[in-house]
Amino acid sequence: MSGAVGKLLYGKGGFEGEERLMGMTRSFYFIANTGFSRERIREVLSASFTEGASFIGQESAELSRKLEEMRERPDRGDGLEEYINMAIRIGMAGNIEPVVAYREGVRLLPCFDINLCEGYTASSRDNAMLSRTFEAPVLSFSVMDSDILSVSCSDAQKGVEIDCVRANIPGMEEEMCDMEIYRTDFPSFLLEYCSEGERGKLREIWESREYVLAEEKMEDIGRLIGAEFMYGWDDNPEGYEVLEG
Repeated sequence: MSGAVGKLLYGKGGFEGEERLMGMTRSFYFIANTGFSRERIREVLSASFTEGASFIGQESAELSRKLEEMRERPDRGDGLEEYINMAIRIGMAGNIEPVVAYREGVRLLPCFDINLCEGYTASSRDNAMLSRTFEAPVLSFSVMDSDILSVSCSDAQKGVEIDCVRANIPGMEEEMCDMEIYRTDFPSFLLEYCSEGERGKLREIWESREYVLAEEKMEDIGRLIGAEFMYGWDDNPEGYEVLEG
């Protein structure tokens, strides 16, 4: 279900004065800090993305035109219809540039792109695009309707792509997710970002079915691995500097 279309709502940072909202589809991305400087982050953003374009919105006009043509095909099917709607939404939203929240010495740098974060379910394939751009491993978290949490990792330089999923209710993963992509075992790649003394706790949190909201599980995992979740392009985590291209 990578790229599944969710209800497009904005939390903190989307519309002024709104609170973070539960019960929606949302994704969060993190670039592994392999020694980045502020200047290097700005350089990558400036070199890779034209003004007003997101990571996946630069060819939005051409994408929209081609998908409108596909919509006219009588044999498109329901799956294609869903893909068309998702892709056109991405293309139309490509007017906000991505940002990276920077803090020297932290393990993970939050990255926000409205096209990849709002109403979108991340996968390692999305991470791979960012990993190639920044030449660093990339992690992502996705919450689907507060019921399902997925965690993905990609390291383009090593050819690593892993997607793991955990639902609040047993069996919901198989009903809601493409199990040819996702697996339900513990995302061991998170251990790299967690202190040795907290690794047992990290496993307990992942395996727990006691969480009512998947967002709460995600936040608890984030605290153990040093991940500060960025809910909007102006949602600056405390102690971080938001960088643009």
